[in-house]
Amino acid sequence: MLFTSCWRGSLTAFSPGLVLIAATSLGAADPAPTEAIKRVAGKTLAEWTSDLAQGDLRTRLCAVRTLPVFAAQAEAALFDACGDKQAAVRFWALAALGDMAVGDADRFQRLLNDRSHPVRVAAAYATCRRSVQPQAIRVLQDALAYPSRGLPIFAADWLGKIGSPLATQALETAAKHKDYHIRNACRRALRAIRRP
Repeated sequence: MLFTSCWRGSLTAFSPGLVLIAATSLGAADPAPTEAIKRVAGKTLAEWTSDLAQGDLRTRLCAVRTLPVFAAQAEAALFDACGDKQAAVRFWALAALGDMAVGDADRFQRLLNDRSHPVRVAAAYATCRRSVQPQAIRVLQDALAYPSRGLPIFAADWLGKIGSPLATQALETAAKHKDYHIRNACRRALRAIRRP
């Protein structure tokens, strides 16, 4: 996944793979991923963590989208971001923790009652990546019918990553959606769930 640059300098985009390639090409001899990444876009893990804790909204969003590149080293900061006052920061923190499949499912389940619908959906994803819970699957299934395109696509993608057959019927229904992007996201999820 390509992330658009949020920071000053000539770097306009990066992906986790590019960061590792850059670190390796600077003379590192096949380092472990966490050792290879000392700086991302000129900042250390500590600097990104500080941005997440103290920056304005734009800075915090940039930090929460960047920290997952640091993998396990960023877990504590991402967990703290789940309590951020802005829903967008909470959403991206939960999405990252879900992708990393780490954390306490009970803590994520508490966020299933968040006041923000997208945050509840991201919390359901993070919960199910640790332990598939029917209540959390229902939250993701309901998101397939959300009125704007983005959240149904996230929900379909996440249901595919979770891989639970509990979601098959809802994905089959949503795979008939009038929106091409939602249909295709649901079809990809179904293929992932049915893959042997």
